[in-house]
Amino acid sequence: MNSNNTQQNTEKAEKIEMNSIEKKVFDKIESGEIKMRSKMYFVLKVALLVIVALLVLVTSALLVSFMIFSLRVSGRLFLLGFGDRGLLAFFVTFPWFILLADILFVVLFERLLNHFKFAYRTPLLYTLGASALVIILAGFGLDRISLHETLLVPLVVSIPMSDYRRGRKGFSVVLLRV
Repeated sequence: MNSNNTQQNTEKAEKIEMNSIEKKVFDKIESGEIKMRSKMYFVLKVALLVIVALLVLVTSALLVSFMIFSLRVSGRLFLLGFGDRGLLAFFVTFPWFILLADILFVVLFERLLNHFKFAYRTPLLYTLGASALVIILAGFGLDRISLHETLLVPLVVSIPMSDYRRGRKGFSVVLLRV
């Protein structure tokens, strides 16, 4: 009997609290402090959020693939086979700025994902790890399809020695294939 009275009192207190919250919200709406928005506003907000998240994901994957491409094409990966000095040279010449930019993109992507219900309820470490894994795999995938090789058209500017000796500023362009 006593627990029944306690339960009824709790329900009454919840109703009173809910009524006071409703009253506060309606008072704020009537005073103009809170503006009502249409459904289209929220749909566009979610659509914009999805587009920005996809752009961040693609940009981050492109940065990872470019980092791998630059390490591969420059020959810096071969430095790892030269022992301690090669390892030191590899770390000195590693594209740290690109890596830092990509880490910022991964964090931004994770923050954008937290606006959605599936990521909001997941621990931060899991969503951050999953985001980083997806971006790294996409970067390796873009590197495997030779995206950067097809985009790369290196221009090597050379001044012929005969023109250089004569004092001319002419130059010729030589296209190289990778």
